[in-house]
Amino acid sequence: MTAGGREFQDAGAAQLKDRLQISVQLIIKVGVEVVMQLINSKCISCLLAGIDACTLTKSELSSLDFTVNRFFSETLQNGQH
Repeated sequence: MTAGGREFQDAGAAQLKDRLQISVQLIIKVGVEVVMQLINSKCISCLLAGIDACTLTKSELSSLDFTVNRFFSETLQNGQH
């Protein structure tokens, strides 16, 4: 990738970090169970429908799997404190 591609990836990492921080704040306010039910009922179904419409490489699927697992891991760890 070009230098511009690296800048894009760095911006994406910063956005992910911001989203994780916002998610943790939300979990602290409303509780883990409420957030997990909301994600399961609204987000996961949309994500799966979108994935079905795309042709993804094995690498892209692995990256998506890592991202989703990391989100849930962070959510559960921070929600228990």
